[in-house]
Amino acid sequence: MALPTSPTRQLRSWSLRLLSSLALLTLTLPGVTWAATASDFVARTGPDGGLPYRLLVPAGYAPTQKYPLILFFHGADQFGTDNQKQLDHNANGALALVSDAAQAAAPVFMVAPQAPSRGGFRDGAVREQVQDILDQLVQEFPGIDVDRLYITGLSQGGAATWDYLFASPHTFAAAIPMSQGGGDTTRGATVAHLPIWVFHAANDTTVRVASSDAIVNAVRAAGGSVIFTRYAQGEHGIWPVAYARPGLREWLLSQRRGVPSTVGPRLVITAPTDGPTFTTTAASVALAGVADGGPSAVTQVTWKNGRKCGGTLTGTAAGTTAWSTAALGLQNGATHSLAVEAQSPSGSDAYGGVTTFNDVLTVTRGVDAPPTVSITGPTTAATWTTTAPTLTLSGRAADATGVCKVTWTNDRGGSGTATGATTWSANVSLQPGTNLLTVTAWDGAEQTTSDTLVVTYSAPAEQDVVFAQDFQSSFAVADHVNASAPDQGQFNDVGAEAQGGAWSITPGGRLQLARTGSSATDNDASLTRHTDLAGPPSVLHLRFSLAVSGWTASTYQSAACVLEVGRISSVLDGNTALPATDLFQALSVQGKGPGGFAFVVNGTQSASFLADGTVYVVSYLLNRSGASRSYLGLDGSSRTLDADHVALWVDGVPLFDNVPAAAGATSALSDFRLRWSQPENGTWLLDDFVVRSALPR
Repeated sequence: MALPTSPTRQLRSWSLRLLSSLALLTLTLPGVTWAATASDFVARTGPDGGLPYRLLVPAGYAPTQKYPLILFFHGADQFGTDNQKQLDHNANGALALVSDAAQAAAPVFMVAPQAPSRGGFRDGAVREQVQDILDQLVQEFPGIDVDRLYITGLSQGGAATWDYLFASPHTFAAAIPMSQGGGDTTRGATVAHLPIWVFHAANDTTVRVASSDAIVNAVRAAGGSVIFTRYAQGEHGIWPVAYARPGLREWLLSQRRGVPSTVGPRLVITAPTDGPTFTTTAASVALAGVADGGPSAVTQVTWKNGRKCGGTLTGTAAGTTAWSTAALGLQNGATHSLAVEAQSPSGSDAYGGVTTFNDVLTVTRGVDAPPTVSITGPTTAATWTTTAPTLTLSGRAADATGVCKVTWTNDRGGSGTATGATTWSANVSLQPGTNLLTVTAWDGAEQTTSDTLVVTYSAPAEQDVVFAQDFQSSFAVADHVNASAPDQGQFNDVGAEAQGGAWSITPGGRLQLARTGSSATDNDASLTRHTDLAGPPSVLHLRFSLAVSGWTASTYQSAACVLEVGRISSVLDGNTALPATDLFQALSVQGKGPGGFAFVVNGTQSASFLADGTVYVVSYLLNRSGASRSYLGLDGSSRTLDADHVALWVDGVPLFDNVPAAAGATSALSDFRLRWSQPENGTWLLDDFVVRSALPR
C-alpha cells in the first residue's frame, strides 16, 4: 500500500517495501517497554541524522494486525535536541491518548518528534524530516494502518497541524489542533473533507481564539464539518483537560481515511438528501436530520441560509437529536449554502463553554430569466452631453426573485455600486471627452444584464489649469520629463533607484511603476514637480487616476505611496519625507493586505479599496488661502473648505471632508511629488493628472 504524495515531496514515491512477516515476528527494539508513560517511549533519530523523536509501540505489537498512528507536535517551549522536553508533563496532556487503559482498549502507535528551534514544525525542512520519520516507520512496522494516521498539536504545534493538513490534505484521517488557528483562511476548501476537532479557550491571551474562529468558519463555509470545543475559561493551557475529554479518543480512532464515521459528536442532514448537494425547482426546502453529541447531550440545533442576495438568514430547528427546520426560502436561480449546527456542553464543568458541530447542504434552485435594467436619468437616450464633471445616473431594475445590486463602471476610470436596487441612482465622476458608462443589474444566480450611456464631458475652458498630463502624447517616459524647465505637462523627475522599480508608459497611455518588493536602502521611486506651479496657487485641486495590482502590502505599511504637496526645491530621495516646514499636507496609501489598500490623511484611514487593477479617480482639494472657500462637491452638492483644510474625494465620494491640514502647515502650494519606499511588490498605474489653482465650481 502506498501513502499519497505530499506537496513537499512531489518527486518522491511513497511506495512501501514490506519486510517479511517472519522477520518482524521476532522484532525487538532496544530500550522499548510496553507501557504508556513518557519514560517508556523509545528515543530515536530520523533517517540520515534527522529529527530526534520519541516512539511508543503498542504492547504485544503484531505485524499482521492493523494499528492507528498518532503524530503529536509539541508547542514552542519544547524545542531543542534533548529528545525529552516534547514529552514533559505527559506531553502537556497528550499522553491521555495513550494511557494504559486506553492502550488496553485500542492500542495505537504514537510519534512525538522534537523541533530543533523555536520556529517549530512549520519550517519546510523540518516538515520534510517529519515526513522521513513517517516513511521509515511505515516501512519498519507494516502493522501501521496508513488509512488511520492521525495528527494533533498544541499551541505552535496546533499551527503546524493546520500547515500539514493544508500541505498533505489526503494523508491524515483526522486531526486535533489546539490553541492555534490555521492562519490561511483562504484554504478552507482544501481540508473541508477532513474530520477535524478544534479546541481553544475564549480567554486565551497568548493566541487569540479569533484565529480558531476564523479557520473553523472558513472550513465550514467551504462545506466542511468541523467539531469546535470553545472553552469559556482555561487560558492557553487547556491541553490536559482537552486531551482527556470524554469521547475524544473514541471519536479519533473511529476515523478512517475516506470513510465517514458514525461516532459523535456529529450532525447529519438526511433530508431532502444525505448527499452534499441538492437541486430543485421549488421555492423552498425543509431540512431534517440527526445530531449526536457523543458523551454530551445536544442542547440546540440552529440553521443558516447563506444566500447570494439579501444576506444570511438564521433560525432554530425543532428538536435536537432528531431535528427539522421549517421551509427555507430559495431564490430562483440561486445557489444556497444551508448550514446546520448543533451545540452541546464543552465536556468540562471547570472551563465551561460549548462544543459545536455541523453539516452543510448546497441547494440550487433552477435558473429563471436574467434581470432587466434601464437608465432613465439624465436621459433615456443613448448619449448625453454635459459641462459638469459629475453626473447623476438613475434608473430601474427588475428580477423575478429580486435584484441583488446594481453596479456601474466608467471606461475612463471609476466604478461603484449604486444606491438602491429596483430604483437606483449613482454619482459618477467624468473625464473630459467621451465616457462610456455601463450599469449592470445582478440577481441571486449572479446573472447580469447591462445598459449603457455614452456621455461627452465638455470641460469648460478654464484659465486655472496649472498642470495637465494624460500620457497620450508619447510612450517614452523621458518625453514627460524636463529637469530644469518643464512645461505645463512635464515633471522635473520621474525616477527610481536600482531596487525601486521600473517606469513605463502602457499601450493604453498610462504611467506605470512596477515594483519588486525590495527592502534594500536603494528601493525608492518618485515622481516630482518642483518647478513652481503658476501663482503659486492659494488653493489647489489635484485630480488623477490611480490603480494598484499585484501587490503584497501589509497593514503595517502605512506609507506604501505618499503624495506630498508643499514647497520642493529639488529632487529628493524617495526614502526621505518632505521637511515639516516645507510640507502643507501629505496623502498616504496604506496596505490592507494583499487584496486592498486605504487612503490615510492625518493618521485617519479610509475604508478599503481593491488592489486588483480597479481604476479610481482621486481628487485632492487643499486650501491655503487664509479664508473659507465654497465649492461644488463632486457629487453635485454645495461644499465648504475652510482655511488650512483639505478634502479627499474618490470616484465622486467624499472620504475626508473639510479636515485640518497637517499641524503647523505653513508652506505654499507650489510643488508636489509622489514617492514610494516600502518593500512591497506591486504595479501602480497613474493617469489623467490635472492640477488646478481653483476648487471645483
